[in-house]
Amino acid sequence: MTVLRYILCAFSVLSILAASHSHADSHQKESDIKAAIIFNLARFTDWPESSHHNEGNHFSLCSHASKGMETALDGLAGKTLHGRTLEIVHIKDLDDVSDMCEIFFISNLPDRLDFNSLHSKGMLTMSDHPGFTYEGGGMSIQRQGKKIRFSINSAALKDAGVKPSSKILSLAVEPPR
Repeated sequence: MTVLRYILCAFSVLSILAASHSHADSHQKESDIKAAIIFNLARFTDWPESSHHNEGNHFSLCSHASKGMETALDGLAGKTLHGRTLEIVHIKDLDDVSDMCEIFFISNLPDRLDFNSLHSKGMLTMSDHPGFTYEGGGMSIQRQGKKIRFSINSAALKDAGVKPSSKILSLAVEPPR
């Protein structure tokens, strides 16, 4: 009987570990999908020719995100975007957001974020935070049912001087509140 209890206990522990591992894998897969969407949205978005963002060899995507999302974004590093090498910069303190970031991705919104300041620098702001575009952000990526969708705040993009392609505009959905 003791051996049977030991086996049942071991099976229970393994089941719990497998379930938590599977849950972690699904979150990472979702983060990987979101990172791929971010990359493709950036590919089909234009920055003004006169922008300082067109200088240099690097295209900077700055992030203040969860560990899983930062891991997914790191997988994009080194890809070519607008003829330059994509560089991923992890920001720990929001005061450290550089003027040289073309994209700023943020997971958890602080109580206050000065979107006007970020957009005036020609920075595309993006998030997976629900309601991000209603709060002044440029593009939001979120789960809607079983699908990952994105929404756009046209006024914020105009303020930043970035122009998504007509294809992106046609694929965007109404943002959730």
